[in-house]
Amino acid sequence: MPRRHISKRPWTRPGAVDHFFQLGLQQSFWRYLVLGVYSSYEVANYAGVSQVDQRTKLGATAEYYFNPLMSAYARYEHTDFTSSPDPSADFIEDEIRIGLKFRR
Repeated sequence: MPRRHISKRPWTRPGAVDHFFQLGLQQSFWRYLVLGVYSSYEVANYAGVSQVDQRTKLGATAEYYFNPLMSAYARYEHTDFTSSPDPSADFIEDEIRIGLKFRR
């Protein structure tokens, strides 16, 4: 049975409110090749402190199907992370993944 309980007490413990948005597109250009791009944005506002974390990701994917059970894939992802008020936690990361997938 569904229930709902809302506490009227003020927020006293540390925590964050996180918002995440993502957009992705994929297209099969040939019968066995699927290409895609995606972008996402995430922001976390922490309660009780002035810290705000932001993360932006941009990526591209490719997958080639040899048959219904096996495919090769490649993915590139660029991540830009910023944190305030501590800029020493900021980073930029580029990741490349290449591999094979086997299905049963």
